[in-house]
Amino acid sequence: MYGIDPFHWLKLILLIIIIVLAISLFNLIMQNLLKVKKRSSFSYHHINKQHKMIDWTLRIACIGFLFFAYFINIGRIHEDRDWFLKSTYVVFVLIALTELTRAFFEWKYDENKKAYLLTISQLGFSVMILVVLFTTDFFGWLG
Repeated sequence: MYGIDPFHWLKLILLIIIIVLAISLFNLIMQNLLKVKKRSSFSYHHINKQHKMIDWTLRIACIGFLFFAYFINIGRIHEDRDWFLKSTYVVFVLIALTELTRAFFEWKYDENKKAYLLTISQLGFSVMILVVLFTTDFFGWLG
């Protein structure tokens, strides 16, 4: 049969809800265990000016690399593209680098010395979820 499964969008929405709930529950448990105050979800707080400068340098470098990768891959067929030039991998590396940078600055300069442990545990849990999802082909739901 051609096309997508009639329940594809329902499965995708359900999978997203499950992932968001799992990450939220993990964050809540870790905040309580480490006794770290809750950060607001959709805002980005820089620890100091140096952290802000490094963070924006990483973001701009990532955008530049995405353009570079696009122009390298545009002439290639889909199967011949290098994995490290694919935008999903570049964005995953950007997220990991920005979170590791945040953890370093929390460790070095934040008043709450356990905040970096929360950031590293959140990053580790998110990476674990992504690895499991991609290696199992999203548990076979979307394949």
